[in-house]
Amino acid sequence: MEGEDSARSPVRDEQPAPQPAPQPPPRSAPRRTALRRWAFTTGYLGLASALALALFFALADPFGVQLRTWYWLGPANDVLSIALAPAQIVAALLLWRALAPSATLGALAVVMSLATAYLAVTTVRMLMGGATLDDQYVAAIPAIVLMFGFLIAVGLVGLVRARMCHILARWAVVIGSAGLAALLVFAIGFLLPAGSAGQWAVFIIGGVAGAFAYVAYPVWWLVVGSIPLQR
Repeated sequence: MEGEDSARSPVRDEQPAPQPAPQPPPRSAPRRTALRRWAFTTGYLGLASALALALFFALADPFGVQLRTWYWLGPANDVLSIALAPAQIVAALLLWRALAPSATLGALAVVMSLATAYLAVTTVRMLMGGATLDDQYVAAIPAIVLMFGFLIAVGLVGLVRARMCHILARWAVVIGSAGLAALLVFAIGFLLPAGSAGQWAVFIIGGVAGAFAYVAYPVWWLVVGSIPLQR
């Protein structure tokens, strides 16, 4: 009988292996999903705005005969830039929170957001006749400087803290540096004699760098939305 009991005991005592409890999703998952959505929104609106501006200068000839057939591209660029402002603000703040707690980057994100919001308000006022194109230029310069400065800071933080793909972080530094360099070159060009060969040469150099940065900036946001932020 003892043999029969010992033969049956493994079958009787066998218990099913415990199943591991399902793990809850990371708490940061909703934030990363929001960052991807706002990054895509910023990228697509930025590309549309850049395309409208490029076509405006190419077809409407604002510094020449001003062909009225294509003049609507100027206001279209303004409307797109107004829509871009809140998307860019939200995306920048989410990106700061996703990278790492950095007081410097956070302060820069807030200041850039305020400058971007002021530019959007000024553009609305200009379209409604309450502000001039010069007022928009005054608001645009600090907003653009802070935008490219924030991009450089994002790239540096991403490289130092290893919270971003190295290629993406390096391109952030390259694009931001090209944008700031273009603004500096244009500032130097305005100090040269008007219409001189030197001024035109400087403006062409600044224009090439500025065009690259202006187009690459929204493309960079599209890449942020397409790949994981962390390495």
